Amino acid sequence: MRGARRTVGRTPLAGAAGGAAHAGAPPVGAARRGPGRVRRGPAAAGGAGRPGSGRGPDRPAGGGPGRLPRPAPPAAAPAAPDPGPAQSRTGPERAAAAWARPAQLPAGPGVFTGRDREVDALLRGLREGAEPVCVVTGAPGIGKTALALRVAHALRGEFPGGQLYVDLRGADPAAAADPAEVLAGFLRALGVDGPAVPADPDERAALYRSLVADRRLLVVLDNAAGAGQVRPLLPGAGGGVLVTSRYRLGGLERRVALELPLLDEPAALSLLALAAGPDRIAAAPEAARELVRLCGRLPLALRVVGAELAALPHRGPAHLVARLEDERARLDVLDGVRAGLRLSYRALPADARALLRGLALLDAPDCAAWTAAAALDRPLRAAEEALDALTAAHLLEACGPDATGRPRYRMHDLVRAFGRELAPPDAAAVVRRVLACWVALVREGRRAHQGLDYPGLGGRTAARVPDPAVLAGPRAEPVAWLGAERDALVATVRQAARADPYACWELAAGAEYLFDLRSDLAGWQAVQEAGLAAARGVGDRTGEAVLLVGLGRLRTCREERGPARAMLGAGEALFEELGDAHGAAYAGWLLSYLDRIQGRLDEAARRCRRIAPVFEAAGDRYGQAHALRGIGQVLLARGETGRALEVLREALAVSVSGGAAWPRMCMLRWVADAHRLLGRLDEAEAGFGEVLAFTVGSGDLAGQSAARIGLGKIAQDRGDTAGALRHLRAADALGRRSGQSLVRALAGPAPARALLASGDTPAARAVLEEALSSCRRMNARPLLAQLESALAEVPV
Repeated sequence: MRGARRTVGRTPLAGAAGGAAHAGAPPVGAARRGPGRVRRGPAAAGGAGRPGSGRGPDRPAGGGPGRLPRPAPPAAAPAAPDPGPAQSRTGPERAAAAWARPAQLPAGPGVFTGRDREVDALLRGLREGAEPVCVVTGAPGIGKTALALRVAHALRGEFPGGQLYVDLRGADPAAAADPAEVLAGFLRALGVDGPAVPADPDERAALYRSLVADRRLLVVLDNAAGAGQVRPLLPGAGGGVLVTSRYRLGGLERRVALELPLLDEPAALSLLALAAGPDRIAAAPEAARELVRLCGRLPLALRVVGAELAALPHRGPAHLVARLEDERARLDVLDGVRAGLRLSYRALPADARALLRGLALLDAPDCAAWTAAAALDRPLRAAEEALDALTAAHLLEACGPDATGRPRYRMHDLVRAFGRELAPPDAAAVVRRVLACWVALVREGRRAHQGLDYPGLGGRTAARVPDPAVLAGPRAEPVAWLGAERDALVATVRQAARADPYACWELAAGAEYLFDLRSDLAGWQAVQEAGLAAARGVGDRTGEAVLLVGLGRLRTCREERGPARAMLGAGEALFEELGDAHGAAYAGWLLSYLDRIQGRLDEAARRCRRIAPVFEAAGDRYGQAHALRGIGQVLLARGETGRALEVLREALAVSVSGGAAWPRMCMLRWVADAHRLLGRLDEAEAGFGEVLAFTVGSGDLAGQSAARIGLGKIAQDRGDTAGALRHLRAADALGRRSGQSLVRALAGPAPARALLASGDTPAARAVLEEALSSCRRMNARPLLAQLESALAEVPV
């Protein structure tokens, strides 16, 4: 490494801005003592911020400026089905290229009866009209969600655009979902990745409406707090909307408005028979009718009591009637529901009762079995048995497998309220146990993904797992695991701000890799701003420094160069004030990225030479590899490709010693590019091919785009115009999905050259103009000069 530092120092740094550092420095504090943050998850396109993703301007195809070829006859243009860089799309058109067909409906009710009139009315309403909105209101537990899901599942085939579903959590106005965050989730479900999700709520709503225009899409908005929460989520013409709420939504135009009544007695008896078994009810009709009366003819209470009856084959309905009547003396408003819940609760095993009380304390919308184990402080197997007991008693809903194939569980808001009434004296300790497990699992996932082993920035958060088996998910599938936990993570970070501010900021920082890879800038900003506020609230200056650098990365990915440099500089200064050279080195890495893409190559090299030994002394192989890579990138920018290859190979070797695959891929992408510039096309192709396979598997859009750009340039060097266009068009589509225009600008003039060679002069001009716009936003002066020169050579 000393040789690498001397190499850069021997020659003045000048020339074009070579390949960008995937702006990614190891997230602050990551490999050191604490979490760095990681940006979005697997699809992380984008630039700045994450070492090695290859984001940022790249050298022009062919390794030098070179003149643009004269356009070939139009007949030479190859057909290509995928959207290409030639199409200068903006706004909704870009996002539309990534259209996905969502299928978000939870499972429908297993036991359902007695709502034939309402089902027919909703089916007619949603089938007719240009933009039908149907609203179902009624008391808690009356069956609004079950009805909505019954209808929505029946209509799936009639809405080929897909189905979106969200629980708006309107039962508690203080915890109701923010429409802006719901819109961000909808946009991601529709294929809009990370940075393409606008920061402004009005712009999100506009993009959402544009994406779903003229598509038959069904949107189910469950448990709404009010019309103001619903209105931004309406898709406009072509779609259907089904809303449920406890409240009458005044001011909301609707085609059908139903207020659900209580079930009549025959329907209630039928529902009870379906839940408990028809023979049991037929054998004791009078007791069954009394049971229906005691449950208030509320479907939720009837399902709970029916499940209890089914679990007691030696007891008849009369036994439950006696127990319910005894409970009613101590119940108030929703006596039927509460009595039924209490009855089922008392029949549960001890672990299941404790689990219901524990899970009710958590704000997360759903959970996996590991959360239950943490809440109980019991082995995973015992937690799974308790979950099975709660599910069998209809006190939890199994929502199906997540992306890792593991089941998730959701609690009805009435059950949650009931559980919180029974909160144990050690409620705060239960929440802290769950937070400690979150911290341990996020650390494990980060270690598996990036080769980092950090015991906790600041050392204030005790990470603890109830059973080593819970580590299997983040250890084997760190990106998929945290992706499945994304919504729960955001809710948990916010809850931690109140319960344990130190855990709050560490989770916000440690989970950054998910938001980074998935280009989920909205989620990234939400958790990191919460983490920064939490750190500042308790005077934790280390946490403040970590989150300042993390938010600086976010601003870099958003191509906000001024705020990015200010936040990174503030974080670096705070780390230095704290005497934390390691933390300051991470901030320095990110600042070196900005220096390099903006043409300050001398400063970029100085920073990399300064931080490389800091990482090496700390035993941080991850940071050391990326510092070396920065030195190699500067050498590439200067045209010293042979020396650059030596340094990049050293970076690759260091990354391999860290043990994780992702850092190795970050280095291999640049080693492959150096081989390409030296004319070793077979070696380059093998390297880019390996990077592409890995990034496809991890869902890293920016990494896929960078690999495709490299393969496209190799095809171009071989004179294969059709192959170059195929790869470069794929790279452009991936870059658009990532939402970061600098990801696409990595290609430099290469797409324009390929388009000119194919005879498409207008498209060549369009793609250059779009790349220039991005470079101007980031003040990427060296690449800007290359693109302007290339544009000047395009025939008018």
